[in-house]
Amino acid sequence: MNNISLKAETFLEKTYGEALALITQTQRYGARMKENHVHKKITDHHLALSGEFSHVAAKLAHALSWILGQKAVAAGEISAAEASRRFRLHDALRNRSVTQTDYIMPPELTQLIK
Repeated sequence: MNNISLKAETFLEKTYGEALALITQTQRYGARMKENHVHKKITDHHLALSGEFSHVAAKLAHALSWILGQKAVAAGEISAAEASRRFRLHDALRNRSVTQTDYIMPPELTQLIK
């Protein structure tokens, strides 16, 4: 294994670990959010937060999928062309426009998004 391959593999391992940590944080946040709103009336605010939470979870799942594809390329399991085709990040997940909900989100959720 050459030095570039080793650096790429190290980068992908680190990135994979960070993405997994973010997914874990997001899952814990979602569980707390659900617990805190079990007996409350559902409002537009709650629906907006739930939508943003789902958006974050989808972004993280797609990012983790892409990272796993890159790890497969680095390990020689698939070609870069196949990874590009199978693990493409969707445009909707790459770019996030500012919405009205950005101003009502709890700081913890805002940090997970950024």
